[in-house]
Order: sequence, then C-alpha cells, then structure tokens
Amino acid sequence: MSIIRSAVIIFSLMCVSACQKSSDQRLEKQSKVIIIYGSDTCDHCVDFKAQLDSVGLNYDFRDVEVNYNFTNEMLNKVQAARITGRINYPVVDIEGKILVAPALGEVLALM
Repeated sequence: MSIIRSAVIIFSLMCVSACQKSSDQRLEKQSKVIIIYGSDTCDHCVDFKAQLDSVGLNYDFRDVEVNYNFTNEMLNKVQAARITGRINYPVVDIEGKILVAPALGEVLALM
C-alpha cells in the first residue's frame, strides 16, 4: 500500500511540475500585446479574462464604461478595421488585429 501511495505522490508532483513549466513557457512565448475593451459588469468580458488568465496570457483591460477615452479608442479601432453591425464585448486588439467577442481559440491562433 505504501508503494502505491508513494507512486501516486510522485506522479502528482510530476504533473504539477509539468503544468507549471507549460504555463511558464506560454508566458515566455507571449510576444504580442493584447488589449481588451469591455466592462467589468459584462459577463462575457469577465469570462474571457478568466480564460486568458487560465492559459497564462497577459493583457491590458480597458473598461469602456469607466473611461470614455477607452470607448472612443475602441470605436476608432473597430471603424478602422471596417467592422460593421452590432459590436459586442469584449473587443480585442492584438497588435492591430481587431476581434469582436472572440473565442479563446481565435486569440491563441494569433499568438
């Protein structure tokens, strides 16, 4: 019984170590700046930030409801990207590539 318990403990420590290395490598590989425009009261924005946090990506969150300069900045970028129609949050800028309400996979594909 103690051999099995020791093996489980060793395996668990190996998994934790591998997960930590994987997360560290993702942070080291992040060379692009991510800007998120949204609101802290927006469930989609809160969920999206949690998803980015879970994969170890850094971002600059700009709350458009608190700072109207961020609102204008976001709208100018959306217009420059020729995005029309309804604009949902979050709006994500990855070094000039504008995404509206993207899935995590879309962001990861640009990294």
